[in-house]
Amino acid sequence: MWAYGISGDYPILLVRIATEEGMEVIQELLRAHAYWRKRGLKIDLVIVNQRQDGYNQELRDQILRLLALMHSEIWLNQRGGIFILNADQLNEADRILLETAARVVLDTSADQTGDAAQLDAPHRQAEPLPLFAPERPIVVEDEKPLPPVGRPTGLAFDNELGGFSSDGREYVIYIDPEKQPPAPWINVVANPEFGFLVSESGSGTTWALNSGENRLTPWSNDPVT
Repeated sequence: MWAYGISGDYPILLVRIATEEGMEVIQELLRAHAYWRKRGLKIDLVIVNQRQDGYNQELRDQILRLLALMHSEIWLNQRGGIFILNADQLNEADRILLETAARVVLDTSADQTGDAAQLDAPHRQAEPLPLFAPERPIVVEDEKPLPPVGRPTGLAFDNELGGFSSDGREYVIYIDPEKQPPAPWINVVANPEFGFLVSESGSGTTWALNSGENRLTPWSNDPVT
């Protein structure tokens, strides 16, 4: 949506307008947008002009005059502001993207009864979950700690936390329960199809193809937990 100046960082309210009769709804939404701004709530108000070629400029001019009248023109094409798009300039993919990303989609056409009625449309009720029936508690015996592993010897440039192996191909860090490294460290092992990482605290995650978009196991950066 960056091509239209819309970052997608804030909730999007999308409204479609095709005739002058919809200007009343636009005015109502501009008042709501001003109210939200004063309360610190940032919303991208996207107005899609659906007027056919040759007439869309006239309707766009009316919207711009209304913006000036309501002192909202300074928010035109600003983040958390107001955007006016012509439907004939949107390809099918961009139109679907905008309508999918929008939290609310309103239509000012004559067969609609106003934005309030559209927002009050009945919502699908969530089906109640079955009552929780607790079973017998599971008793987990205390796990016995693993026997301590002896600290490796013969490390080059040993600084009491770690050092280089004798062949110089790896850096060995020894974690002692009583002595932690001064800063966290993470090992990343990956190829183009799969990867994983593990940290000195034992936390880690795995992913396929993309570590940010396709994680296979959860990952938390909370140093306390």
